[in-house]
Amino acid sequence: MKQNKRNGFTLVELLAVIVVLGIISIIVIPQVTKTIETAEKETFKSTAMNVVRAADYEFKRLQMVGAPDSDIVFTFIDGVETTNITGAKLDYEGEKIVNGTVRINTLGKISMAIYNGTWCVQKKYDDSKIDLTESIKEDCILTEPTSPILKDGMIPVRWDGTKLVKADIYGNWYNYDNKEWANVVLVNEATRNSYNGANVGTSINEMDVLAYLVWIPRYKYKLFNADAKLVSATEIDIVFESSLTSKVTGSQDGDYLTHPAFTFGDDELYGFWIGKFETTGDETLPTIKPNITSLRNQNIMTMFTTLQKFNNKTIYGLSSTTDSHMLKNTEWGAVAYLTNSKYGKGSEVWKNPSSDYITGCSGSVVIDTASSGCTFAYNTPNGLEASTTGNIYGVYDMSGGSFEAVMGGMYNSADNTQINIQNTGFDQALIDGTTMSKYINKYNYGETLNDQDAYNRKILGDATGETRGWYDDNVTFIHNTYSWFYRGGQNGNVNAGIFSMSPGDGSADLRYSSRVSIPSK
Repeated sequence: MKQNKRNGFTLVELLAVIVVLGIISIIVIPQVTKTIETAEKETFKSTAMNVVRAADYEFKRLQMVGAPDSDIVFTFIDGVETTNITGAKLDYEGEKIVNGTVRINTLGKISMAIYNGTWCVQKKYDDSKIDLTESIKEDCILTEPTSPILKDGMIPVRWDGTKLVKADIYGNWYNYDNKEWANVVLVNEATRNSYNGANVGTSINEMDVLAYLVWIPRYKYKLFNADAKLVSATEIDIVFESSLTSKVTGSQDGDYLTHPAFTFGDDELYGFWIGKFETTGDETLPTIKPNITSLRNQNIMTMFTTLQKFNNKTIYGLSSTTDSHMLKNTEWGAVAYLTNSKYGKGSEVWKNPSSDYITGCSGSVVIDTASSGCTFAYNTPNGLEASTTGNIYGVYDMSGGSFEAVMGGMYNSADNTQINIQNTGFDQALIDGTTMSKYINKYNYGETLNDQDAYNRKILGDATGETRGWYDDNVTFIHNTYSWFYRGGQNGNVNAGIFSMSPGDGSADLRYSSRVSIPSK
């Protein structure tokens, strides 16, 4: 009798094979992926080292012909090399970095290769410009904050527990995981060279300081209230990113969005420096210092012009191309969001209650009543509560103090073509012109100030509609009567806070101050 011949697998056998293959994939695929990632990282390190060695050669050549007084930056985008110095070019063996940067700092005597905002390879030099050390970062993690860009005249600083000292930019200068944001100072011309050449740990004399600045690194954040509903405060999910990667353009809750503060006109920024305190000094010589009264009673145009004076190389050490400007509303938002992330204080910033408008002050509770003088200075335990980090490394006066005018104005009609200049002092053609577009956030026209239609006119990331209702801060939106934003509230305002917004007409007033921003691209 002829037996039946089977020509295939049974369903049970087929399922068994699929299960076995699934188990194998669970075990093997992660290992293969890890091996590929390790190989890619090692390939990058090798390539980066070649680039730094080529940069070393270029560094020495430029020293022979007269080095420039600023960094030389070579950028690779999709394998194409670009540079900001005519005639300088890196030639080296091996593959080009697909997306990365090589920076030759002729003043700090260092060349480095940076990938996605964090250095992987660096080479240091001694005072005679002879090779000193060469090092590879063991783990090129791509989610670290972008390294602060030190511009001419900036002195990196830390607090050693009792005083301000010069920081080691290769060591313990900042740590955003520990809520220690990078700080620098600008000093007067007479002492600048001395501090530039000083050893790490050298004390900084407060009398020499003209301005304190804090680094806000580029990041994207997860949208949490894109529809501008009334919500309670929550921790904002922030991921640091590089200006060399494509912007993320999410628009719905759960999406990531590269914060708009890091797009400055046509430039994508590594980050920006913000005044640590409200602006002090006077219209001729503005400063940024603690424990003195803020500079007030200027219309917005005068504020804007005053803060551009930080672009003076002789006085402040910054070059004419630094592009210091009056803080935009989105830049205020970037600091506020970083404050409410795991990298910032993560809770309500205490109010500055000084009715004398003394910078860096705090009261004895979160929202204290206005009082003369300065109850607690910025470097006291209570004073630290008024910082965006809850420690001395953050930004101050963002709650209370004076109302801070920002560059955020509304159009004067529904056609959204001309900004409502009101009493700002701006010329209409200037404020609407292309040269001013990167310095101002422009808002759609509206006639309401505290309804859903008003909050829908927000810009994502500006800490207005998205953070509506947080900490019971004031939430009055700009409108046709008062078309310019003022942030932070005033010392006598019970609804003051870092998420507070108030409308104004741009006029000069003893209650109004401003703050500087310095972009780094």
